[in-house]
Amino acid sequence: MRCVAGPDAGWSLRLDAGSHWMGRVDDGIRISDSTIEAHHARVDVARDGSAMIIQTAGRTPVLVDGAAAHRWTAVK
Repeated sequence: MRCVAGPDAGWSLRLDAGSHWMGRVDDGIRISDSTIEAHHARVDVARDGSAMIIQTAGRTPVLVDGAAAHRWTAVK
């Protein structure tokens, strides 16, 4: 996962297999940006390394290859 905008721009993170919440949560992938929700998106990573993401809240879009992830979207 790579953050490309906002106060956390530039960081990247390798995710283990499993389901991960992303947003201003303390028990998930924490992003320090007041324009996103606590549970902004969910990322599911399979054991084979494939991943899917969906935006679950908020107006700031989660983008995958430039397109908003308003439904489950495959991530390379």
